Amino acid sequence: MKNSKNYEELPMSLTVNQVASLWGVSPKVAYRTVKDKGLAIKVGEKRLIIPREKFVRFMEGQL
Repeated sequence: MKNSKNYEELPMSLTVNQVASLWGVSPKVAYRTVKDKGLAIKVGEKRLIIPREKFVRFMEGQL
């Protein structure tokens, strides 16, 4: 899936680790980016998820 533009193959929501893998960056960099750009939804105390729709819009330059 890495470097894939076929976003429909992605799960409906992604974890920060999955985003880091797709971007080829560390989880720390991915966490900071998704938080700064408002891509993540907080689930529980510490867990963030990124909805596929927001991720795709960000990747296509719409966010």
